[in-house]
Amino acid sequence: MAEDSSFDDSATETNGSAGPTPTMKFGRRIFQTFLDLMDLQVQIIVLRLLARVRNILLILFLAGLAAIAFLVGVIFAYIAVYRALLKLLPGVWVDVVFAGFHFLLALILIRALLNNRQNALRESHASDDQTGENL
Repeated sequence: MAEDSSFDDSATETNGSAGPTPTMKFGRRIFQTFLDLMDLQVQIIVLRLLARVRNILLILFLAGLAAIAFLVGVIFAYIAVYRALLKLLPGVWVDVVFAGFHFLLALILIRALLNNRQNALRESHASDDQTGENL
């Protein structure tokens, strides 16, 4: 790396002699080397950070592709089940089976949401009671 002009060997600060002493030159070289090492360390840290960000973005992209592929698979499985039931049952009964399945699924999801909400309310009231006792 190029040396900084502030560490020029023709410094005016001397001990009464014509130029800087060998000790001053050695000290400046050590300090410049230290600055070069610090610059290199910062570059290493930045490169590691960029590599980590790149890996995280790659994982997010692949997870998104996997989620899309999963949804497409679910849709095609849904179509396959519907067509298989059409071959076994008359069309109206297939619609009744699918409607019943979806109503049952909706009731299960609503029940789970309500239980989750009630549990959250109980936990918030319990934490309010605990903080009230501490006051």
